[in-house]
Amino acid sequence: MVPPLCVRCGQSLEAWGENALGAGLCPFCRVTPPAYEAARAWGRMEGSIRSAIHRLKYRRDVSLADVLAAQMLAVVEREGWQVDGVVPVPLGPARLRERGFNQAALLAFPLALGLRLPYWGQVLVRWRETRTQVGLSAAERRRNVAGAFRVVREEPIMRKTVLLVDDVMTTGATLDAAARALKKGGAARVYALVAARAVLRAP
Repeated sequence: MVPPLCVRCGQSLEAWGENALGAGLCPFCRVTPPAYEAARAWGRMEGSIRSAIHRLKYRRDVSLADVLAAQMLAVVEREGWQVDGVVPVPLGPARLRERGFNQAALLAFPLALGLRLPYWGQVLVRWRETRTQVGLSAAERRRNVAGAFRVVREEPIMRKTVLLVDDVMTTGATLDAAARALKKGGAARVYALVAARAVLRAP
């Protein structure tokens, strides 16, 4: 993603005018601050990045996970985040059976290896099945995932700083809900990282 960015969610501020540029926050984060400290993406959800993510998710080209994770690792190093371990955003059991893998986990594991950090893949669960977020409004997305995540192993993340990983961020509702669950489960801070960010347009 190319600056200027919202310091909290990483959304491009280009379309939001001087007020957003001055404050460093997009209108969404000013009104409803997310639970994570900051979120960043390697790139925009368009072009070759979009194609790679779709091939990973829908065509089972899992070899692309390592390629994307390498680019995401560079983002963590650039931001200078000091984190203690890596947690993927989990799928619900039904979606996991349908797809056969969790694309967030395929990104998070090589990231943990690259950062030489623990991979906490069994800490967070999606205990309630949710609709796909595709096609939902921002408000609908928040309602869809509200309370959908729970920490089932508190010990690893207690008072720790967590790197939360997913493939795509649109409004940030899923990452926000997952970060809230992690903090409720004992995490001190949460940073969120995705391969691609959908660019929201100013009204």
